[in-house]
Amino acid sequence: AAVVSHYDFGVRETAAAKVRAEEPAAADAPIPEEDVADLRKALDAATNAGVDPATAANTFADVTNAALVPLVDAAVPSLKQGDAESLAPLSEVVALASVAGFAFDALGLVPFAGTPVVYEGRASRSQLQSLFARYAAAGVAAGLAEDDADAAPEVSVDIAAVDTLQAIFQISDKQADRLAQQV
Repeated sequence: AAVVSHYDFGVRETAAAKVRAEEPAAADAPIPEEDVADLRKALDAATNAGVDPATAANTFADVTNAALVPLVDAAVPSLKQGDAESLAPLSEVVALASVAGFAFDALGLVPFAGTPVVYEGRASRSQLQSLFARYAAAGVAAGLAEDDADAAPEVSVDIAAVDTLQAIFQISDKQADRLAQQV
């Protein structure tokens, strides 16, 4: 069975998903168990009221998408500043996707996933690609500086986060490789 990434709500198999061997432990979960329990109660109430799981999954994805738009839009002005200024707002985008993806998975909605959660705001494709390139470059730099304890980045960037941003910005693997080579 293919391992499905929770970062894009189970719709496509990503590089990060292929590496992920098991679910995170409860202590590593991005949201408290009580919050998942509250979400489960709300989902059960909606299901009991006649909402089918596919509709619930699509509504969850729509809400997540709506929350992503202002976060990405807030990151776009950082393109006029240095590379480091883009990391914090993009980390917020990745954090939201991670929390939402974890909750989506924990609620058992993955089998009912429709289209992936992607950015649908006003930023142009080239702006999204520039933001992605900056974030990916920070991930590479963090990997290179991993052995240097004094060079720890203020914002953590890992391969799964880069993969998440790639999915949200709808950047193909080929385009992502091209952007990475330009850095």
